[in-house]
Amino acid sequence: MATPATEWLSWVVVPTVLFAWWLHWRAAKTPEVRIVLSEIGRVVGDFIAAGGTSVGQGAGEAARHYGERLDTLIDELHDKRLAFGCKAVLADCRRVFVSYQVEDALACQEHVDVALDRIRHLEHLALRRPRASERPSTTDS
Repeated sequence: MATPATEWLSWVVVPTVLFAWWLHWRAAKTPEVRIVLSEIGRVVGDFIAAGGTSVGQGAGEAARHYGERLDTLIDELHDKRLAFGCKAVLADCRRVFVSYQVEDALACQEHVDVALDRIRHLEHLALRRPRASERPSTTDS
């Protein structure tokens, strides 16, 4: 038979555990998305640094590859705001390598930064820090 102390404890512990689980569930795919977004940001940053005048075939192929990977990951995300941000990055990335305009690249870079900020926020709430293997080789800021 439950005593009042254990009954009260169950009313506190169960919701806390469920809330913690929900926070981790929302941040589930953030390491993979962080790497893909960082690589897209790197490719677009190189395009901006070149002044948008030329982009090698490899950059376009890399952007296409990371765009396809991001498109796959969007369906698996549990956070709608992050998914919306990733869709904006994807649309901008496709536009950059069709129009070859620096303005489009700058918009893409801005959306990448917003999406990475959302990832940091989700990981902070879930008390989750990216492991070294989950970090991209370049900085994501």
